[in-house]
Amino acid sequence: MESKWRNNKWREPKSPRKWPDAVSQLPPFMHEYYTDVVDVDGDGHCGFCAVSVLLGKSQESYQLVRLDLIIELNQNRARYVNFVWW
Repeated sequence: MESKWRNNKWREPKSPRKWPDAVSQLPPFMHEYYTDVVDVDGDGHCGFCAVSVLLGKSQESYQLVRLDLIIELNQNRARYVNFVWW
């Protein structure tokens, strides 16, 4: 990769992202939409852990993400009730 001048400043171009091997198992049409991939513990709360890390918090802060979701769902129940198919 060659370096370039931008805005009168010398900048090294960004190197291509190296995604974890697991990303290749996901549908290829989705790959262009990924902005970041995090590896979290698979403890049953992994979705909340991933959101916590991607929000810049620690993986252990997943309880706050979960609590925020519960509050949002309870305060806006009518908005979300049609998304649940029982």
